[in-house]
Amino acid sequence: MLPILRTTAIRSTAASTLASRAFTATAYQAKTTTETVADAASNAAKTVDRTVSDAAVAGLEVGQEIVDKVRGVAGEAAKKTGADAEVLKGQAEKSASNLTGQAKGTADVVKGKAKKAAAEVEGKANELK
Repeated sequence: MLPILRTTAIRSTAASTLASRAFTATAYQAKTTTETVADAASNAAKTVDRTVSDAAVAGLEVGQEIVDKVRGVAGEAAKKTGADAEVLKGQAEKSASNLTGQAKGTADVVKGKAKKAAAEVEGKANELK
C-alpha cells in the first residue's frame, strides 16, 4: 500500500478558484560607506544652510525694523522742522514789518529835517538878496 500524504488528504477547493500571482522580491542593498558619508555630509550641509538662512532672515527683519523706525523719526522731525520753519517765517515777517515801519519813520524824520533845512537855506538865500 501507498502511504497517504497529507498534501493529498487536505485538498482545498479555494486554491483552484484564485488566480495565481507572481511573487518577486529584491535583495536588500545596504548603502556603501561612501554613500553613507555623502548622505551625512549632505544632511549636515542642509542643516548649516538652514541655520544660516534663518539667521540671515532674522537680520533682514531687524534691518527692516530699523529702517521703519528711522523713517518714522525722520517723518516726525520733518513735521517738526516744517512747523519750526513756519514759526521762524512768521517771526521774520513780523521783524521785517517792524523794520519797514522804523525805516519809514526814519525816512519821514529825515525828509522833515531836509525840508526844514531847505526852507532855512531858502530863507537865508532870500535874506542875501
